[in-house]
Amino acid sequence: MKVVDVASVLLYDGVEHVGRSLARHLSTEHDDLQVCGAIVQPDSALLEGRVRDWVLSADELDEIDVVYMEGGWTDGSGGATERFPLELAGSFVFRGGQLIVADVDRNAAQTQRRSLAAAMRLFGALVSYGEVRGYEGGPLPV
Repeated sequence: MKVVDVASVLLYDGVEHVGRSLARHLSTEHDDLQVCGAIVQPDSALLEGRVRDWVLSADELDEIDVVYMEGGWTDGSGGATERFPLELAGSFVFRGGQLIVADVDRNAAQTQRRSLAAAMRLFGALVSYGEVRGYEGGPLPV
């Protein structure tokens, strides 16, 4: 099984992780784990720029089974930059790929509510906060 871990923030000199322990776990479970900071269109300028070693072209998704996105849908630098554009993610999932969006705290969910809501509508998904300090989470505010 080929897994891609999309780290929470793409930086000039690499990536920053939210779910570092999960990335370590995935690397022990799967020999074929790849870490990147974003998945982009094949013609993206990022593939030629300084961060090219940390960006995955959508052309490579046919070989990937699971995409795990840390820290939500958008990056952790204010929630404006999609790390996996919705049209690419939709195509990946509808071809049978598994997409996991996790490690999202309430602040990130609030910041990313529009992009998460768009992804929820595309995939017909529900968001669960789970139980935190005895309180059950609720639906994502749109």
